Amino acid sequence: MFDSATLISIARTQMNLPVTFDSSYVNYGLVSFGGTDSTIVVHPTNSENQVAKVIKINTAEVWAGTTISMAVNPEP
Repeated sequence: MFDSATLISIARTQMNLPVTFDSSYVNYGLVSFGGTDSTIVVHPTNSENQVAKVIKINTAEVWAGTTISMAVNPEP
């Protein structure tokens, strides 16, 4: 139970090509489907960059994957 809640919104911009995953101001809109888990993580061999990490869960569909799209903010 909450007595009060505060919603903090951070302004983000649309991504440009090529996609680098390095900007904290872009909402990359990773959408997992069919049994994957997608996150943005530090590059495993170059800690100055970030990459999208997609893990296919054991029970995932053959067609499982991830899309990158403009994130949509719901109407208030």
